[in-house]
Amino acid sequence: MQQTINLGQVAQPSVLSQVKAAVKSLKSKKRAWCARMYRRTSENEFLRVIGVPLLFEPVAQLLWAVALGFVLLCGVAGWLEGGAL
Repeated sequence: MQQTINLGQVAQPSVLSQVKAAVKSLKSKKRAWCARMYRRTSENEFLRVIGVPLLFEPVAQLLWAVALGFVLLCGVAGWLEGGAL
């Protein structure tokens, strides 16, 4: 479903449909890249032991958010204590 804007005799795709197509393309490329990196890192025993393949799974975004939240929480706690951690 592509929306078009008619300019005289020439039909141009709308900006919104171009942005949607670009985002869809980027998401599919990211998914393919993550799958490829997961395969590569899971083949290496050392990387499997330290947990690197986990970084390329869909749950990785949630893990990064939790880790960043924990670091920010520690920073606020240190600031409230009156010094750096």
